[in-house]
Order: sequence, then C-alpha cells, then structure tokens
Amino acid sequence: MSVFVVPASGADVPGNYFEFQLGDVMYRLPLMQYLPAAAAEYLEDPLVKRSGEYTFVRNLIAKIDPELGKVIATLSRDQLMGVRTVVDTGRKDKDGEPIRKSEIVVDGLHSAWLKASEVSVGESSASASS
Repeated sequence: MSVFVVPASGADVPGNYFEFQLGDVMYRLPLMQYLPAAAAEYLEDPLVKRSGEYTFVRNLIAKIDPELGKVIATLSRDQLMGVRTVVDTGRKDKDGEPIRKSEIVVDGLHSAWLKASEVSVGESSASASS
C-alpha cells in the first residue's frame, strides 16, 4: 500500500500573496484562494454573516495574521473598504423604479486584495479556482 503525500499548500508559493504598503512598511496577505484554515472557518461561520462588511474584513485579516489585524484596526473605513458611489444601471425594477448599484470609485485595501485574488464579494475562494 502506498502512502499518500499531502501536497504543499499554494500559500507557500511567493506569487500567491497580495502585497501592500502602509507607511514605510510592506505587508502581505495570501490571495483569497490560499486562506489559512482559521480564516476559511471564519468565512463559513453563519454568525459572521451578521456583522457589517467593515467589521467582517477587519476580523478576517486578524484571523489570517493577528499582528496585521492590529495594524488594520487603525485604518479608516475608506482606507480599508474604498470609496463607493451609487450609480444608475439604466434598468428598472418590476415597479418601474430605477435599479441602482454601489460601485467602488477609489480602491481600498479590501477591494485591491479582491482584485488581486480575482474574486468578487460573495464569491467563495473555492469557486474562483474551479
């Protein structure tokens, strides 16, 4: 009988990180596809879905790296989440009311991390790589 060898994590590959600078210090986060177990479990927790997006992202980063989580806690909402505006989609709902959506006009850390990971809000990291 042969022994199964567990493959190395994709998180160990240098190119599988999102790097960013805050002040004079460089930081990195794994791309969403390579989140560590604690962060993946956080995403699956049904109680987490009750928190707001800003709190959710701060807590997710703290699960990945508690020390970085302390640094992220000092960021303002627009630094972390970006600046959004509401735009008209040009479509109407069943009552004839205009359908609007929120768009990011200035990236924050979270939106830049999502773009680097090539996933969008509401998409699981597993679905992004399948």
